[in-house]
Amino acid sequence: MPMIFCKGYLRLIVSNCLILSVILLAGCGSLTALTSGKKGDNLPAKEVKSLPWEVYLKNKERSGATDDTIGHPLRSYWSYDITSIFNILPFYPMQNSSPAVVDDTAYIGSTDRIFYALDLQNRKALWKFNTTGAVESSPAVFSGRVYFGTNDGIFYCLDARNGKEIWRFNIRTEIISAPLIADGRVYFTSVDDRLYALDAATGEKVWHYSRTYVKGKMIKRQYASPAYFNSRIYMLFSDGYLVSLNALSGKEMWKKIIDEKSSVYSRSTPTIDGSMLYIINGERMLVVLDPENGNEKWRFDTTQTVDFAIKKNMVLLMHPEGQIFAVNKVTGETIWRRKVSNGKPVSAIVAGSYLIVASNHTSVPFDIELLATTSGYVDMFELNTGELVWTTDTYSAVATTPVAAYNKLLFANNKGKLYVYKGKE
Repeated sequence: MPMIFCKGYLRLIVSNCLILSVILLAGCGSLTALTSGKKGDNLPAKEVKSLPWEVYLKNKERSGATDDTIGHPLRSYWSYDITSIFNILPFYPMQNSSPAVVDDTAYIGSTDRIFYALDLQNRKALWKFNTTGAVESSPAVFSGRVYFGTNDGIFYCLDARNGKEIWRFNIRTEIISAPLIADGRVYFTSVDDRLYALDAATGEKVWHYSRTYVKGKMIKRQYASPAYFNSRIYMLFSDGYLVSLNALSGKEMWKKIIDEKSSVYSRSTPTIDGSMLYIINGERMLVVLDPENGNEKWRFDTTQTVDFAIKKNMVLLMHPEGQIFAVNKVTGETIWRRKVSNGKPVSAIVAGSYLIVASNHTSVPFDIELLATTSGYVDMFELNTGELVWTTDTYSAVATTPVAAYNKLLFANNKGKLYVYKGKE
């Protein structure tokens, strides 16, 4: 409860009840001490932004940043089980589908072969859709439709309002990438290194691009998704090549070897920020390319990186051992350096004036691997100073990327629990 609110009430009653005024003043003081945040948390109404998160990493450019105003501190708002409560396996399958949030509805898939639409305002399930394969693909929501793929090779288009199937396209191989929609088409990749462009309205194939594929050859199961900028598609394939394609024709514009060492545990999805394309190479260095021709402009070679986020003139680098570096993207100068509360970073986004980082910490009792357990954590840092302002334990490993929309923070753990936190209003 902000101090201004309490004072307003005191002015109304002070002339009638001095004792009650004193009580209210004491109460107001204690509440302010508990909930006071950083400068800028109590924003004027005209500065408050309530925005959706329509696709993996927020937009077609995969920026991973939103201007959505998320208040501090956060409070637990809701949780929902997207997998069966009863698990007979000795481990939990990774839940890799990150939610999309549009009109205060969260859309997310699970390894239990169910796709969900969840009403965040009323905290209930709107509808469920049974798929024929596990859903590791993060969905995209566009123009009243939701798009995603499954592990048995089926790409779905559903009505976002009621979950009814509009069309499906079968490619007969795993789809774990997150689709994007642009130019009336939906783009996604399969694990056999093919990139598809389908008509978003009808599901008809427009074109597909394929890297050299040899039957029987071992292919890395890579969680990479295409990015879009200026009528180009950019995709890092499992053979280590970053390829730029004409989005309309599928024609190859250029290609560049990026990941010769096949680093499995680094983010493989590129980000385009203006005239800069950011991608992590095989040495876990963040490389900056010209999206027009693929020429390297520079690289951040002072630290290894497993994920990154960009906000205006700042690049935020997640070191594999837990450090976070905020770097000026023009000069390369370090602005601040911090460490996650526990474990090693998995993913990061920027929401308003905060950096949000998911990390995992593994404990191995008596050095016995069979007894190992992993807990996930989500931290919230003040963007300009790096101060840790909030953290929470997810009680299981986190494989998804957090999502911020409508003053809410969403993420799922590997036990199949989707958590929703709400910011101070």
